[in-house]
Amino acid sequence: MKTSGPRNNDARREPFEETLHGLRISDPYRWLEEGDHPEADAQNHAAREYLHALPERQQLATRLEEVLYYGALGLPVHRGHRIFWGRKARDREKSVVLWREEQGPERVLLDPNSVALGGYWPSWDGKLVAYSRKENNSDESITYLMDVVSGVALPDVIPGTKYSGASSWAAG
Repeated sequence: MKTSGPRNNDARREPFEETLHGLRISDPYRWLEEGDHPEADAQNHAAREYLHALPERQQLATRLEEVLYYGALGLPVHRGHRIFWGRKARDREKSVVLWREEQGPERVLLDPNSVALGGYWPSWDGKLVAYSRKENNSDESITYLMDVVSGVALPDVIPGTKYSGASSWAAG
């Protein structure tokens, strides 16, 4: 695969260094991480133009679809009189979270294909679910509570839940 191309749109370099775990890191392109920077948009456009022109692109895209788009059924979790599980359709990127009463039809609880879902944790009685949302695929998340039957989010919000989840719930 061709890895270098015309360099008529070289990105500007800025001095930036930081120390991570005792190791000095230089990142002259850190400025590209800024959200709506016009120069970053221009670099993004130049990169996409170059990548779209690669002759192997369609072959790689086809193979990635074969590997990443598959059907799957998650393990069910029984809480109270309800069952929760995930199902990933072959034509979707992420698993939809479903629930049902022990003897009822399945219903969609959360669709991460339209909401940036980090995780979900049903309460022991199955009446509530805590779920985290990660905007723009960020590590940062906010945890919300939802009434399962109505699907309505409660006013309770826990910001800054980066890598954590609702690990335990009070019974009843």
